[in-house]
Amino acid sequence: MRKNYPVLCKSSQIMLSLILPLIILTTADAFPQEKQHCIRDFPYSESFEYMYGRWSQDSGDDFDWMINTGLTPSDHTGPLSAYDGDCYIYTRASDHSGNRQAVLISPCFDLSELQEPVLSFAYNMFGEDMGSLEVLASPDGGLTWTQRVCYYNGDKGNAWYVASFDLRRFRNRDKVMFKFIGTTGEGPRSDLALDYVHVGNRGEFEFKDNKIVTGRPLEVKVRTHSNRLAVELPDECIYQSSLEMINLLGRKVYNNHECSSSLISVDITGLEEGLYF
Repeated sequence: MRKNYPVLCKSSQIMLSLILPLIILTTADAFPQEKQHCIRDFPYSESFEYMYGRWSQDSGDDFDWMINTGLTPSDHTGPLSAYDGDCYIYTRASDHSGNRQAVLISPCFDLSELQEPVLSFAYNMFGEDMGSLEVLASPDGGLTWTQRVCYYNGDKGNAWYVASFDLRRFRNRDKVMFKFIGTTGEGPRSDLALDYVHVGNRGEFEFKDNKIVTGRPLEVKVRTHSNRLAVELPDECIYQSSLEMINLLGRKVYNNHECSSSLISVDITGLEEGLYF
């Protein structure tokens, strides 16, 4: 038996080294995790009530979003309380001021069955040092992040704002993810807050009657040069605005259902002189 034992041990080691890689490869190929875990039940909402739910912190950013109730530790920045429930998440600028980024990544969403999908959320950007909030979308489960949903920057006052964005460009996608990027300003008064993220069909997102919901004026610039009309939209209007030109007789002479750029160029060659709306 002693003479055979080393031979058996050696054979077992050889078998393990051949079998284990095959088991690992089969498991990875047979069970695509990103497909299995995509959210399909809508409407979906997340208020970050003492936990992040299925959201995750980006390991490659500068610091993490934090869960908070009530005021943030710094004066003259951050909300007074949550928009929904008890908690919200925020970027603590007093520890990370100077253009530092906190990135939060959503779970995967299967939007293929939604007819009018939207992304809605509440945000607070109060503080004289306020940085920016950018939301990116990935249509392929996080492989690429080339689609911008919105971009806000600067002090908006001490109020919760509610934003809602058209996601029809992802209507046939079954692995859509979102990345919320909070960038701090140059000082400690830059606590950016986020709450009540919602994904679903248009009209399913309800504002709270007892909450502050405000908007801000949007500046749209129109310029003419040669035979072209240039219309410049704020970044937050991209993909949720349409542009029409109507003459005095009420006839529509130009129509763009979905403005996918902040600068729209319209060819006005052939249009008669006159007043247009």
